[in-house]
Amino acid sequence: MSEYYLSELLRYNYAFRTEILYKHLELKKCLDENEMPRDNINRYLEKSNRYNIAHQRIRRIKERITSTKSKEILFYIDGSVRDQGTENIASIFGIMIYDDDNRLIDKYFSTLEQWITAIKAETMAFFTTLLMIPPGKKCTIYTDCQNIINNYNLLTSNIIVTTTRDILKFSNNNAIWFNIKELLEDQMLDIQLVKVDAHSDDILHNQVDKEIKDRYGLEYNLANTLVKYNAEQYRFPLVWNGHLVEMNIRRFIRLITRVEGLEKFLNLNRNKRYRSLDVEWNIVFLYLNKQEEEEKTFSSSKYIEKQKRMKVQRLIEEIPTIE
Repeated sequence: MSEYYLSELLRYNYAFRTEILYKHLELKKCLDENEMPRDNINRYLEKSNRYNIAHQRIRRIKERITSTKSKEILFYIDGSVRDQGTENIASIFGIMIYDDDNRLIDKYFSTLEQWITAIKAETMAFFTTLLMIPPGKKCTIYTDCQNIINNYNLLTSNIIVTTTRDILKFSNNNAIWFNIKELLEDQMLDIQLVKVDAHSDDILHNQVDKEIKDRYGLEYNLANTLVKYNAEQYRFPLVWNGHLVEMNIRRFIRLITRVEGLEKFLNLNRNKRYRSLDVEWNIVFLYLNKQEEEEKTFSSSKYIEKQKRMKVQRLIEEIPTIE
């Protein structure tokens, strides 16, 4: 029996969570997933080139955690963004690992690229932490991100079954959460999440936050953690212009539609003056979309339509007047 055949059977069993294959083929002992553990680091991380050492660094940290005699491993994770909304935006996430006596085992810091947000930095720290956890080790992860806590509770709930549609409705980082879901379904992981208050009196969590801030300006010394998005539940991620879409799909389509509409509006000859003026478009749209007292979200009226038409005419200075 070939290795490829066995791997395909395992993939089918993982996708459908059924024992039919085992009972039918009587290969339960041969195909026991616990006897054939997957290399999650190779599965979910790109090796890139020899100058990107993130892949090797995470593997070395996992080996150090495996060799430690500590009964419990403590992970303190954090992430932040600097110069958000500018072309100089930068993001770093960090992980500091301690034994049960609060002695430092190792630490890991990395940068982010594309769709940079503070929540993505926190999520990447959590995802990387899961890759570092060896089988059989009891681990506690401390984070100040409520978004991670909420999504983790949803994915590990024994009452609610999280479908592909549910994860795609996450506000951001959908593709990463598909990978996280697969890692959490690994029964060999013994983890517990603890929410800490940001900038509180937790010395160890404040330490990782401080070290992240100290590394800004030296980002070129840090490797970028490159993720492979090949979860069984999300084999064909949504891509736009060669970039993976990591936000809620409905919101992404709405954003693209609005941007294209504004682009068409600005490219009209009658509106060429707006291309040279410094217009605060946020204020403009706030004025146009301000709801009147009689206006309702799921209904329309001729009066409200007339009011909005008058606002647009006032904006482009095309209100009929008698001279």
